[in-house]
Amino acid sequence: MNKIKNILIGAISACMAIAFGLLVVIICQLFGNGDDVNTKLSFAITIFGIVSGIGSFVGVLNAILSVLNDRASNIRSYYESVEKDDIAEARHLLYKYRDFKALEKIGVYSDCDFNAVAAKYALDEKLNVGNKKDVLQAASKIANFYQMWGLLYKNGSLPIWVFKTSAGYNLLRLYDSIEDIIKEKQKENALYAKEFINLCEVVRKKYKQKLEPSPYGNMIPREKAYPEIEG
Repeated sequence: MNKIKNILIGAISACMAIAFGLLVVIICQLFGNGDDVNTKLSFAITIFGIVSGIGSFVGVLNAILSVLNDRASNIRSYYESVEKDDIAEARHLLYKYRDFKALEKIGVYSDCDFNAVAAKYALDEKLNVGNKKDVLQAASKIANFYQMWGLLYKNGSLPIWVFKTSAGYNLLRLYDSIEDIIKEKQKENALYAKEFINLCEVVRKKYKQKLEPSPYGNMIPREKAYPEIEG
């Protein structure tokens, strides 16, 4: 990336130097002695056309350089923001929620007392999801977070290779964690988390990412394994 930027900066500088030199030639031709006025004007128009073409080329190079700078800035911003405390906390809570759902076979919108079931795992570091409100707040934060990055990818401001390795796997894992919540929200707003979903589809297809199911899927919920804890 830096090499490309340096090449573009060098090209822009060279074009500007050439344009300046041509302008000097124009001035010399217009005010110098020698050819008649028509010849001078014809020459000036030709040179002006060349200078205009160089100016347009410089504009294109500047636009390309601006896009590269934006993409580089967004890449840095992504890696910085994904580790911010609030995003990291929401992410880890939703990983637990994914495992909790696999084990208990219920989610926040299930026809049951979610908070009562979740309370059984209050002391379990790996499955403590708090309560329904905590899960919904974390889901909203993550859905909005990746909706933004999905929009930036869509308009070309974020390269997809950012999600080529673990970032892509974690993206899909988070979507799997809150898919039930997103689908419920889409009943009211069909566009909810749309670009988040589209980003997941692109990553899944482009990098053949395969998400492993939760290891808790085949385990026995604790009240069934230990009936005595219900009393």
